[in-house]
Amino acid sequence: FALIITDDTMSPTLKPGDTVIINRSIPAVNGDIVAVTVADGDAIIKRIIKKDTSILLVSENSAYEPLVFSYGEFYNLPVTVLGKVIEMRRRF
Repeated sequence: FALIITDDTMSPTLKPGDTVIINRSIPAVNGDIVAVTVADGDAIIKRIIKKDTSILLVSENSAYEPLVFSYGEFYNLPVTVLGKVIEMRRRF
């Protein structure tokens, strides 16, 4: 499926107006850019970083703080990984 980027949290890698293609069947691994929902909210695009005691959803734009979840919080909220971003399309 595809999503259109609407904010600058992933700039400069992904900019507002870019379209990202997400594959639901490819498992996301540490460091991948993924589409996620937090507590049934809107889908967001973040880089997923797994640590020993926590999971971080990190923006590429340093103006935004990472979202930090314990493993319990990650699964109880829930935070749902919708899929891995595999492609970006940008119009000039």
